[in-house]
This record gives sequence, structure tokens and C-alpha cells, in this order.
Amino acid sequence: MEFNFVPMNLDYAKEMIDNWKYGEEYQVYDYVNETELLLDEENWGHGKFAVLDEKDELVGEFTIEFFKEGEEDSEDEGYVEHRVVRSNPKSTYEMWVGWGLKPELCGKGLGEKFVASCIDFAIEEYNYKGEYVHFGVASFNKRAIKVYERLGFETFRTCEGEISNEKFEIYQMRRKKDNN
Repeated sequence: MEFNFVPMNLDYAKEMIDNWKYGEEYQVYDYVNETELLLDEENWGHGKFAVLDEKDELVGEFTIEFFKEGEEDSEDEGYVEHRVVRSNPKSTYEMWVGWGLKPELCGKGLGEKFVASCIDFAIEEYNYKGEYVHFGVASFNKRAIKVYERLGFETFRTCEGEISNEKFEIYQMRRKKDNN
């Protein structure tokens, strides 16, 4: 399967909110819990993308965020707006990413290619100059963690986080940008 990244839009967002249900312990990832973020039109095409297959069918979503290096513990958490990143090509920021694959496609062996495609897109889209690509994952999500470790990601910090108003132990993972 090939992946194509396009700006998120209302139709894609509604499809995910209304129909993407992961079930069991993974239901915290249901997009009905992310309605506000998915419907944030200002972020569409900057930090929020729909992922389509070669038939132009929605198969995933991808999020890109940036933070000032070493400032994720500051009061504003060091968040940097996408327009600032784009207008300062010589500055280096930390890239944090997140993704979701359509529930029916989970467990079908697409994870590694999907995640690798997301990372390649983000690096190219923003001409990313930072050393690492970062993300967080709930520690219970063992199937995803196996995929990430096969792609060279390592846990560098553990913290408490919130997903869908539930508290979880979160593994913050990273790998060097050029680790292919």
C-alpha cells in the first residue's frame, strides 16, 4: 500500500469521528475523543493531515507538532506554531508526531510502512533539521511499541499522560531522524 498525505478536511474528520472505533482497551484512541483537534481547521495542512491510499481512500491521519529544544517542561511547554517553523528555516525545533491507522487496517502488517511513510513525509514537508523525531505512546499499547522498536525508536522518558480523559503511563520514544 502506498500512502499519500493531504490536508485534513471536514469529510475526513467526520468519517474518523463517526466511524473509527478501535474497541476493547484501544477505545481510548477512538477519534470521537479527538473531535476538537480534528475539527481545528487552522491546523489542516499544517499539523494535521489525512492519509490516503493509492485509491484515494482514507486510511489514516498524521499530526506534526514542534517544540523549542529542551523546553517541553516550561510553562508553555515550548510549543512553536507551524508558521513560525516554516518562516525560520535555519532554526532547529524538536519534531513530535502522532498518527492513527484506520481500525480495520490495524494488525495487518502495515504499521512499519505507515509509520515510516509518516516520518518521511514530516521530515520532507518541514525540511526538518533536528536530530530526533519524537512521539508518545501509552505503555499498554504493546503491539504498537513492537512496531516502533523495529523501526529503531527507543524509550527515552516515561511520564504520566492523559488520553481521552484517562491517565496512563506514557513512553516518550525517539529515534535519530536519519535512521532508515
